[in-house]
Amino acid sequence: MRLIKRALKQMKRTSYVAAICAISFTVLACHLERQRSDTERVAAEQRDSETDRLAAAERYYRVVSFEDMWDNMAQEMAKQMPPPQQQQFADLMHRTFRPERIRIPMLALMATHLTTRELNALAEFYGSPEGQSVSKKMGAFMADAVPIVEVELQRASNEVLSVPNH
Repeated sequence: MRLIKRALKQMKRTSYVAAICAISFTVLACHLERQRSDTERVAAEQRDSETDRLAAAERYYRVVSFEDMWDNMAQEMAKQMPPPQQQQFADLMHRTFRPERIRIPMLALMATHLTTRELNALAEFYGSPEGQSVSKKMGAFMADAVPIVEVELQRASNEVLSVPNH
């Protein structure tokens, strides 16, 4: 039972990881958007249908392999546990996470927030050797980044809670 409680606590950290990933994808999307000229953007928007976006989101989803990303994050989270429990935790997370439950909502969110061109650019990058290398390193990066973000979130939360209501 303690292991499950600890796993749930780690899941909270995973939400921070997801938020950081979402922010990273948003920053990349904004960067891509700024690089296009106004004329090019208008022409791309005219060709940018929901069907095109969903197809591009599916391509990106396959290239990135969110299932592998989750397994990598679970392995990194497990490293924060005592060594005898690490593999048990990673196995438990692997067994309980059901990627098929997030696939359709993730595709819909990508198609809502990103253009076909942006999704294709993401798929192109993450399909490249450099992108694949980044993907493999992202789990370790996020495991190192989450504690830093948690400390700042806690500090900011404490500051907000200490402000009297006016």
